[in-house]
Amino acid sequence: MNRSELIVVGGGASGMMAALTAAERGVKVLLIEGDERLGRKIKQSGNGRCNFTNLSLTLERYHGSEPDFASYALNDFNNRDTIDFFRKLGVLTRTEEDRVYPLS
Repeated sequence: MNRSELIVVGGGASGMMAALTAAERGVKVLLIEGDERLGRKIKQSGNGRCNFTNLSLTLERYHGSEPDFASYALNDFNNRDTIDFFRKLGVLTRTEEDRVYPLS
């Protein structure tokens, strides 16, 4: 019997990212999505106002209470990594005023 070590419920952007990241680290992952396609809503929201990254991300633009986390997040998986991640999934992008949107 095949057993999963991690079950991810939801095949949206966060669910796919979590599942792929875990799988790349050797974890046996089961990704469960109720829709017929993973990430369907990502493509649908593209020409609206749902950008998934920004080309001018810098620590100076972060105004939260955890600058150490922001520094780690921006350096470990930056905006170019995010664009490449979605491109590998077949999500083409468009850029408007440094905001990157899925192309729909």
